[in-house]
Amino acid sequence: GSASINRCEGVRQGGGGRRQVSRARRPGRVTSWPARQSESRRVLIRRQLALTPDDIVQLPSGIWITTELRTAMDCCVVLSHEAAVCLLDAGLHQKQFSHDQLREQVALRAGMPGVRAQERAVDAADGRSESAAESLTRLLLLPWLPGLVPQWKLREQNDRIVARFDLGDPAAKFAIETDGRRGHEGKAMAAKDHARDRRTGAWGWKTERVTWFDIRCRPAETVARVLAAHRRLVGKAA
Repeated sequence: GSASINRCEGVRQGGGGRRQVSRARRPGRVTSWPARQSESRRVLIRRQLALTPDDIVQLPSGIWITTELRTAMDCCVVLSHEAAVCLLDAGLHQKQFSHDQLREQVALRAGMPGVRAQERAVDAADGRSESAAESLTRLLLLPWLPGLVPQWKLREQNDRIVARFDLGDPAAKFAIETDGRRGHEGKAMAAKDHARDRRTGAWGWKTERVTWFDIRCRPAETVARVLAAHRRLVGKAA
C-alpha cells in the first residue's frame, strides 16, 4: 500500500532527532491502497482518516511519517491477524507504545472500517513475547491451553531464577520452548537445550519444543503433540 499526506504546519523538536507536529492548520488525510475489486467491474475504494498532530513526525531528512502507534493501528487493518499481533507484540515489547494507548486508539475508531480487526489484534497482543516465533506459538496454543503464560520464570526458594520459559503453565508445570533457527542450530546448541530441559525436569517441569516449521507447516500436528504431552503430564499428577 501507499499513503499520501496533505498539508500540515507547525513543528517542534522531539526526541531521537525527529520533529513532531504541534499544530496542523488543516487536518492531513491518508489514503490507502490497494482497492477492492468487484466481480462485475474494477472499483477503487478510497478510505480516508484524518491525521492528528500526534499521528505524524518529521525525520531529520524532512520526510513526514506516521508514528509507531498510528502505523501499527493502520497495519492492523491490512495485515492478517497473525501478522498484526506479531507487529503489536514487537511494538509493545520495545515500548514504542502501550496497551492502554492501543485500546484508546481502538475506542477512537469505533464504527470505522477495520476497527474489529484492530480490536481483535489489540486484545490478542502481549508485549512479553520476544520474537515473532514466540507470538505465533502463543496464538497457536493458547486457545487450547489457556493456562500458558509468556516468559514464565522458574525460581528457587531463594527467588533465584532457574529458567525462563517462552510459555509456561505453572499449574501443570508444563513449558513450551520455541526454537527458531537463530540460536538453536547445531549439535552444540541442541545439547545445551537438552541439558536445560534436564535441569528444569529435575524441578518437575516437562518441556515441549516446537520449531518454526512446526508452527507454520504442520500446526495441527503440533497442537495434537503438545496437547497429548500436556494430558500425559496432568494424568500423572492426578
